[in-house]
Amino acid sequence: MKVRRRAHGTKFAAQSPRVNSSKIRAALGGAARMPRLARLRAAIETLETRDYLSVSLDPNGWTVITPSTDSRQIYVSSSGGSDNNNGLSAATPVASINKAYSLLRNGFPDWILFKRGDTFHGNFGYFNDSGRSTQEPAVLTAYGDTSLPRPVIDAGVSTAFAGGAMIQHLDMLDLSFTSSTHNPTSPNFTGQGSYGIYDLGTLN
Repeated sequence: MKVRRRAHGTKFAAQSPRVNSSKIRAALGGAARMPRLARLRAAIETLETRDYLSVSLDPNGWTVITPSTDSRQIYVSSSGGSDNNNGLSAATPVASINKAYSLLRNGFPDWILFKRGDTFHGNFGYFNDSGRSTQEPAVLTAYGDTSLPRPVIDAGVSTAFAGGAMIQHLDMLDLSFTSSTHNPTSPNFTGQGSYGIYDLGTLN
């Protein structure tokens, strides 16, 4: 590759390797009057775009998800959080499901992380938010000491998670959803209640 230089010796521009213009004209159906740069662009095929894969499987077949560069990670702890916190680190978690959910952005690969060992009373209302794509989902999951039980979302007589609008690209991992009054294994069981997860076709 040749490099042209200005009179004072600084680099000016790099020239591309020689291209057989007759072959280009043949490939373009004889379009010899096209500007040279346009002919070159038309003759070169670009590679497909490559995306970083943030969702994969570990050797045991479990889903592993890596936050994207612009993921907002929202930490929530019923035992040690406060809704006056910003929720953006494990040291400053919010306390309630509603506060955590209010920080989730629709169409972004944001995460809500519930502290292991905690029970969260309440629910999301109707969940209406999606992630960005299959490889950049919104995520509901757990954080903290892995020897502790998974976080419990206990809606009491209500439904812990119910889909509202059409939802896409949402991953839920390592959480327990329950309507404890409807759960025979719970001390709150009355035989009345709703569901852990309830959907009428809004989860894609």
